[in-house]
Amino acid sequence: MNAQEIKKLLNTTKEIYDYTTYGLIYIAIFTGMRRGELLGLRWSDIDFKNKTASIQQTLQKALEGGYRFDTPKTKGSIRMISLPDSVVNILKKIKKEQAQNRLLLGESYKNEYNLVFTNTDGSPITPDAIRHRFNRVKEKSSIDVRFHDLRHTHATLMLEAGIHPKIVQERLGHSSITITMDTYSHVLPSLQKEAVEKLEKMLQSSSNSI
Repeated sequence: MNAQEIKKLLNTTKEIYDYTTYGLIYIAIFTGMRRGELLGLRWSDIDFKNKTASIQQTLQKALEGGYRFDTPKTKGSIRMISLPDSVVNILKKIKKEQAQNRLLLGESYKNEYNLVFTNTDGSPITPDAIRHRFNRVKEKSSIDVRFHDLRHTHATLMLEAGIHPKIVQERLGHSSITITMDTYSHVLPSLQKEAVEKLEKMLQSSSNSI
């Protein structure tokens, strides 16, 4: 997605869903985290002081129904990622809303897993629930993307911004930089062209100063 599509998708989410759903989709775009990683994220994994999130577990759909917690996809998926200020602010607001819901519902509120993204009563949000919510957002916004494309959007925007592929690899939790380069090879030709143009300008400038 481009910037305009991102804005439209987020505005649509805010119009039809609660702040937690909006925050989850926003954070998916601005961190590149997988759906299961987001749903399995705990408050103990968030370091507000250093503005980081530690990816330690995922929440997945169980074969027998319901959900289960699992280890991240690969060894490289267990990682620490930096959070921009906008994400930190969203997390603080979600945490505040959870505290309000806990007071309001009393014993009916149950967030036994200390999860960041929960339903109003503190119960985990399932992968199926997010899939249904995102499909509704997608249809209303007329933007044809999958939830996983939010991760691709994050990676593509980072590469286009000149972020080194190694950093992108570590942020996404790919097991090797080869996977990152192969997955986003469609972005590389334009980046190479831009790099050549910058090099040419730099050399021309140096030549003129001699």
